[in-house]
Amino acid sequence: MQTISSLETCGATHRKKKARVYPFYEIDGQANGRLKCSNSFKSCFNPHSLGIDEREALRPPFFDWKFMVFDFKHHEASVLQWLSQDDYMGEILNSHDDFYGAIWKAITHQEGEEARTRCKDSFLPVVYGMGAEALGQRLTWSTAVAKQLMDRMAKTMPIAFSWIKQQSESLQDGFGTDCFGRRRYFDTPYKSRNFFVQSPAALNCLH
Repeated sequence: MQTISSLETCGATHRKKKARVYPFYEIDGQANGRLKCSNSFKSCFNPHSLGIDEREALRPPFFDWKFMVFDFKHHEASVLQWLSQDDYMGEILNSHDDFYGAIWKAITHQEGEEARTRCKDSFLPVVYGMGAEALGQRLTWSTAVAKQLMDRMAKTMPIAFSWIKQQSESLQDGFGTDCFGRRRYFDTPYKSRNFFVQSPAALNCLH
């Protein structure tokens, strides 16, 4: 695997369809550097959203090849910690397999799969600028309780929240630049917050 072109033309064998299937990537126009993949043609498959059934049906096109599926754990959270050097986030990431579960327990004293899901649905959106009202609607909580949660997150990881705020305030004539030099224009500063994390995270995925 070296280039997008070889990914698109090599393909994989689909046992149920009894045919070769291929990914289709859109590179141009992806704001934060991510690759957009879609089932644009009849013989396509989308490697970004493979369900268990589809994954089990795919095989490498040659006998001496292997078909691999992998995902990064808490990828953007890890990139945020690396960029901001937040000590507490680093401690959680190094000592727990389940970052979101550990963070939610530290903030709310709640555990379990539902608690983890709540954290995953709210932590990065809050970092990226989601307000208390929108967060309350997402979690089906009151705005006041959502505001308390946001305050606790900021107090628990002050370095990360301070860093992302500084990035959104660093725009020059509306342009923001990530740590690798990728540049993008924003009409409103708060919209840039996710760019400073997602852009280097996307580059990491490409490598």
